[in-house]
Amino acid sequence: MSESTVLVGDIGGTNARFAIARPTGAGYESEQVLLCDDFVSAESAIQHYLEEISAPPVRSACLAVAGPVAAGSASLTNNRWLFDEASLRAALSCERVKLLNDFEAAALGMAELGPDDLTPVGQAGLPDLTQTEFVTAVVGPGTGFGAATLIKRDGRLTSLSGEAGHVGFAPENPLQVELLAGLANEFGRVSDERLVSGSGLVNIYQFLAARSQTASERFEAATIFSRVETDQIAQQSVALFFELLGQVAGNFVLATGSFDGLFIAGGIVQRYPELLHSSAFRAGFENKGRHRGLMQAVPTVLVHHPLPGLLGAAAFAKGWL
Repeated sequence: MSESTVLVGDIGGTNARFAIARPTGAGYESEQVLLCDDFVSAESAIQHYLEEISAPPVRSACLAVAGPVAAGSASLTNNRWLFDEASLRAALSCERVKLLNDFEAAALGMAELGPDDLTPVGQAGLPDLTQTEFVTAVVGPGTGFGAATLIKRDGRLTSLSGEAGHVGFAPENPLQVELLAGLANEFGRVSDERLVSGSGLVNIYQFLAARSQTASERFEAATIFSRVETDQIAQQSVALFFELLGQVAGNFVLATGSFDGLFIAGGIVQRYPELLHSSAFRAGFENKGRHRGLMQAVPTVLVHHPLPGLLGAAAFAKGWL
């Protein structure tokens, strides 16, 4: 580790992941994952991490956060922590701090991956990032739902993010219309994140249990996945979850013109790859009416790398080293 430290982080609704950007080569080192609920603020979590690894003074920091970043500040949709570049710079006594949206960083991380980090979902192969120009997308269900694009133009990579998880849900068949109506009674407006996230799976399960007049307790997402072999409602819920993920991902590709490929990240898909591959994800992705043929040619791949956001934050910070 060098005499001064470039800190990188990827902070979501549940976990905060920290590491040190390598001075040479790609990637990071000394990574640790902390529970956000164990700390009152980002600053306290960072100080704990730096003490744990006995880090030299921090020279700069690049933090990917699960929420919109505006004017150097961010608040997380599923986390009470607040972020401000100037405040973090003062707390860390460092030269500079950069905040990125977490999926903006994850998209940058896609350019750091190799073939061993990816598995095709469907028959369209792998995205070709050796092209001189491309537009690709990355989506990920976890505590929430994130999405961003990775664009290459004139030899330069750019990542663009928004709040795609908060786009309104668009049902595509009578069952999904019922699902929308049921969730609207509870939430009013129903966004995609109400369905394609950990809590979204819980919402789907509760809807299907009520629809079948099956008495059920409110299981967490991990429990629902664990009951797939023994619980018909859990099996139906997981099947619908992955079909909806395909629909939402396909809508994002259409909206952004990301026809050179889609990367599927996020803890849920990484923990249950077999269920993803055997699901109707690809059918939901391709079912775009007059543009079905266009969507059939778009590669979709599962990302195995556990921390692509850290990879992207480290790639961004590399310009400082």
